[in-house]
Amino acid sequence: MRIKYNRAVAIFQVILQLSSAFLPFTASAQSSDPPVNISTGPGGIQTKDGGLSQAISGAESYGGQSLETWLSQWGSARVSLSVDDNGKWDGSSIDLLTPLWQSQEAMLFAQAGFRAPDGRNTGNIGLGVRRFFNNDWMIGGNVFFDDDFTGKNRRIGFGLEAWRDYLKLSANSYFGTTSWHGSADFDDYQEKPADGFDLRAEGYLPAYPQLGGKIIYEHYVGNDVALFDKDERQRNPSAVTVGLSYTPVPLVSLGADYRRGESDHDDASFTLDFHYQPGMSWAALTDPDNVAAQRTLAGSRTALVERNNEIILQYRKEPDSRAVGEFTLLNVADNSPADGVAPNRIALRAFTPDGAPATNVPVQWRASGHATLSATSSVTDARGVAQTSLTDATAEPVTVQATAGGITHSVVSHFGQSQAALTLTMEKDNSPADGVSQNLARARLTGSDGKARAGVKVAWSVTGNATLIDPSSVTDESGSATVALTSQTAGPVTVRISADGEQATTTSTFSAPQPAGLSLSMINDQVVADNQSNAQAQARVTDAQGKPLAGVTVAWSIDGSQTAQLTSAASLVTDSDGIARVSLKDSVAEAVTLNATAQGMTGSVVATFIAAPAAALDVMMKLDNQLADNLAVNRAQATLTDTTGKPIANAALHWRIEGSATATLASAADVMTDANGQATVNLKDSVAESVTVIASADRLEGQATASFKAVPVGDVTVTLPTNNAPADGGSVNEAQVAVTDIHGNPMAGISVNWSLGSSTAHAVSPATATTDSQGHARLTFTDTVPETVSVSATAQGKSGSADARFTPVVAKNLSVSVLADNAPADNASVNRVKALVTDGSGKPIIGATVGWSISGSGTAKLTTPAWSTTDAQGITTAELKDSVAQSVSVIASADGITNRATVNFTPVNP
Repeated sequence: MRIKYNRAVAIFQVILQLSSAFLPFTASAQSSDPPVNISTGPGGIQTKDGGLSQAISGAESYGGQSLETWLSQWGSARVSLSVDDNGKWDGSSIDLLTPLWQSQEAMLFAQAGFRAPDGRNTGNIGLGVRRFFNNDWMIGGNVFFDDDFTGKNRRIGFGLEAWRDYLKLSANSYFGTTSWHGSADFDDYQEKPADGFDLRAEGYLPAYPQLGGKIIYEHYVGNDVALFDKDERQRNPSAVTVGLSYTPVPLVSLGADYRRGESDHDDASFTLDFHYQPGMSWAALTDPDNVAAQRTLAGSRTALVERNNEIILQYRKEPDSRAVGEFTLLNVADNSPADGVAPNRIALRAFTPDGAPATNVPVQWRASGHATLSATSSVTDARGVAQTSLTDATAEPVTVQATAGGITHSVVSHFGQSQAALTLTMEKDNSPADGVSQNLARARLTGSDGKARAGVKVAWSVTGNATLIDPSSVTDESGSATVALTSQTAGPVTVRISADGEQATTTSTFSAPQPAGLSLSMINDQVVADNQSNAQAQARVTDAQGKPLAGVTVAWSIDGSQTAQLTSAASLVTDSDGIARVSLKDSVAEAVTLNATAQGMTGSVVATFIAAPAAALDVMMKLDNQLADNLAVNRAQATLTDTTGKPIANAALHWRIEGSATATLASAADVMTDANGQATVNLKDSVAESVTVIASADRLEGQATASFKAVPVGDVTVTLPTNNAPADGGSVNEAQVAVTDIHGNPMAGISVNWSLGSSTAHAVSPATATTDSQGHARLTFTDTVPETVSVSATAQGKSGSADARFTPVVAKNLSVSVLADNAPADNASVNRVKALVTDGSGKPIIGATVGWSISGSGTAKLTTPAWSTTDAQGITTAELKDSVAQSVSVIASADGITNRATVNFTPVNP
């Protein structure tokens, strides 16, 4: 169709009038009325065939940086919103280019897109590299994979780019990777991507960068290629597209494209693009001077790859599967005997012209000679295969001819001479070997013509233990003869037949009759458990009639014992009486369950092992001479043996003690002997002595002597229940000793020796004592001297001590009296006085210190010490002399008490 120019001009005028209002829409007019396309992205709104949408920001926000440098930082995205005259949006698309790595000289990027032309969901993904040379040229390459998800069409594309300021050159090639398949657009058609390429050039006027132009040449290969429309397909079509664009400000662009193909195919479109970048000021978006930045190499660094992202398809008519291009014939089965029965088989395989199996193709068959076809016509299956079979009663080669799809081929099939044969088979086999059930053999005799021979006498024979029911017979009308045979022995036999000089043999098998009964019994029981004597059991296997079955395997096992064991094989076969016997032994007197299993049947019987008579019971001490502390134990061991000297296990044994009132058993009195015929007992005592330990079992007794030794003293501790008595020779301190054993228990009846570490202190109670039931002994002692006295106690070589203290006696009374008076005052003769010191109760105080002094004279003097100590009667004396005849006061003081007496000195006679 031709372009509707009047409509296009009117729409273009409307676009010009509305552009000042910046309202996003596009209008287009073309011969096939394509849908209107509106697209948006980081660079603005553009058509699906529009150029790069760049992110532009106001120069004032970046100071001294150039606008071209700023533009090179970002990727590009393009969203196309496409609506046709029916309000459908299936022409919409989205594309995104993102740098993966970049430097000033190079950039690696990825580009992806999605669109739905004519309802076909199509995805695009690609990788590319761009190399920049001194900001003069950019050379790049890319590879893309396109996938029509709806129609299942895929292709791969390779592209080259050569760009510089104000000029873009591109070349793209497209190669389909999907083979012919059912079309999504037409019934009975197939489709696949068409191979092709395009060349593109786009340029802008440096002096007036708002104005640009482009030219595209594209070419595709194929018979029915839908370059312009799927309903107007062409053979190897080509087309040239020219276009103009006008960008008054970065925010908006206007475009017009015209495409012209072969055979007057053409279309035209008009676009209105809006470009917007977040962050740019409105002044920058509407500044005409900023358009030039988009035309530079730096400004188009991340522009989308210019290529055709829609897959161009080619179509063809669906091939007829019944069209036969060729077929092959071959003998599947050949050289059958010419008996009119055994068939030969012929197979045909047909192919379509493109090599696919030809299905549902009628085939006609013919055969030469005397052969008979099983079917003269057939149809090929899903594999393109058809078969027929044929028989012949005459030995001859036969030509078989097949015709399919107007093509005829033939093959030779051969039939050989039929030979006379005698065959022998078992018609019934594996009957039970019970002497009654029968196997049945059948023979068939045929002549050289393959036909059955009737009335021929045959002779039968058999090897082995089988018996023939009738050893001779005659073939019937089908050439067959039969014979029945029985056997009482399971296993194979050989059946032989002779007829008309021919012989044949076969093997017939009789199976063991199925057991129906299994009974067990003990043949030898109540055997001594000496691990040598054998008990014996037997299993008897019978059939359903109660007849014994020979040759049946019986498996034996033992339950309920850890010591019993089989002494014969665990798997045995029944003898001619249907019996299998097993032996077993045991080392422990016990009852043992013996199990038998035969072909699913089970049975059990109990074997009893008895202990040998006990003959000796020996007792010995395994642990002896323990302390008699009622804790440590002696251990006795008894060994019980039988008449053969072997230990008797699991025998009951009783322990007891004799000869002691204090010894007791520390373990059970009634025990069982172990596997070694032994049993032990522990005993303890609180008295050092020897006791008799006795064991009894099975009317036997044995004994041993156990000794307990005295418990040694472990510790001797002395304490002072009474201390700090006055050292008056009468008041007593009391010491107490505690004697314990090595376990800390009090020891009664222990002899303790006391000693005092002072010459003046003496014991009041005996110096040798015996501990009481609490392990205690006591000592009382006095002293006449205030001092500390060490009190020691010794028991069985162990000692302990404590320090007792005697305190001084305090004087309460002091009397002074004259013992000698009226001595001459010759300064030599002495007067004598005494002082008596007593306590509060009037008892004399021994060892009290008394101070002496003289009063009333300057010439009298003491002739004894000024300090003296009282004796056992609490008395001390003093003497004095004088040179002047006079009366003198003698003063005594003790513990703050003072008293005096007056003595007289008489004149010396001249």
